[in-house]
Order: sequence, then C-alpha cells, then structure tokens
Amino acid sequence: MNTIAPADLSALKRVIAELEAAWNAGDGARFSGPFALDGDQINIFGAHLENRSEIASRHDFIFKTIFLGSRSSLRLVEARHVTSEVILARVHSTVEIPRGPLQGMLETLGSLVFRKTRVGWELVTFHNTQIAPDACAEPH
Repeated sequence: MNTIAPADLSALKRVIAELEAAWNAGDGARFSGPFALDGDQINIFGAHLENRSEIASRHDFIFKTIFLGSRSSLRLVEARHVTSEVILARVHSTVEIPRGPLQGMLETLGSLVFRKTRVGWELVTFHNTQIAPDACAEPH
C-alpha cells in the first residue's frame, strides 16, 4: 500500500512546485490555494494557522515583511500512504532571505498531509520546522 502511483506522485510534486512558485512570487493567496478550506499550517515559529484564509493573510504579511524578496526551493524527500486516501509527505526547503532579522539561509523540514478528493490531492496540514545548523551533529 505504500507504493504511490506515478500519477499521484506527480500530483504531489505539482502541489509542492506550486507552493514554491507562490512563495517566490510573494503571493499569500496563491500559496494557500493547494490547502483544503479547513486546512492548517504550523509555521517555523509555532504559529497555528487554522484555515486557508488565515494561511493566505499570514503569508501576505510575511511576504511584505520578514520574508520580503526571499526565494524558496522545495524538494520532496519522501511520501507514503497512510490510507488509500491519505498521503504523508516530507519536504525539505531552503529559503534565501536577502535582508532583515532572518537574513541568510534558512532550512526547514516540513510534514505535509494530503487528502484525496474528487478533483485530486489537497493539502490538509503542513507542519514546518526549522532545521538548526548543528541539529544532526554527533555529540562530543
């Protein structure tokens, strides 16, 4: 059951590419588009955005402030079925931030839950976590 059909894998990759394109366009409404109406997101700061509208407005805000001019690159790391109608995916992102308090390179690992609908796969939840620079270093 954990083998994802090529068409479904392509659909997930299209959603992830759309999230990346929306981020790079600085468009909060577009970024929220792949989410279910009642979809939610927990961002790198721990804020819980509870629906598509809130995801759109919060992203519009950050695209005009701390992430102004930033460029994101998203890569699907893994995906597996939870049920035939639900897929859990992990996405690695790198965000280049040109200015402000977060200036530099930011890496995150996101857990995304997709639900199959009549029209395709929609994003139900996206929990994004910042990767600390030495998080995986061996202890001394």
